[in-house]
Amino acid sequence: MKKFYDLLDTRYSLPLLVKIAPFTDTTPHVGIEIKGKRLYSGPVTKEIDLTHSIYNDDSIDLKITISGKDYNKDQESALMFKTMIIDQVDVTSYVIQNAVYKTDMPWETYDKPTNHLGWNGQWSFASDKPFFHIKHDIKNYGWLLVPELSKD
Repeated sequence: MKKFYDLLDTRYSLPLLVKIAPFTDTTPHVGIEIKGKRLYSGPVTKEIDLTHSIYNDDSIDLKITISGKDYNKDQESALMFKTMIIDQVDVTSYVIQNAVYKTDMPWETYDKPTNHLGWNGQWSFASDKPFFHIKHDIKNYGWLLVPELSKD
């Protein structure tokens, strides 16, 4: 008989939604990937909803790359990361708080949480734990116990 923790070996597909929008009328070239799969490539002129699916025990790996922005001609255009919802759980603030924004500016890594992407570079979120752990944290369900290996 399987224990509860073993049941998580079953791979359930969960819907994932990412919303992005331009800060101004246009944006430079934008590339968006989730777990290595390109979901979007090109300029963003209106709010876009991107859908994908992950498995319950998958970690999340989101990359948004901005390139081709000429700061001498265009200082205001930017992309806004609006929302990320997985299996009807809004993980937006969790993603924003834990994302890393590596830019082409002298400081290289923007070290404050942000959803305003206005520099060439890559804004990325990578979790080191599966989605069900993140959901557990966000919902404040308490501790997750990791089973010990049997000594038999």
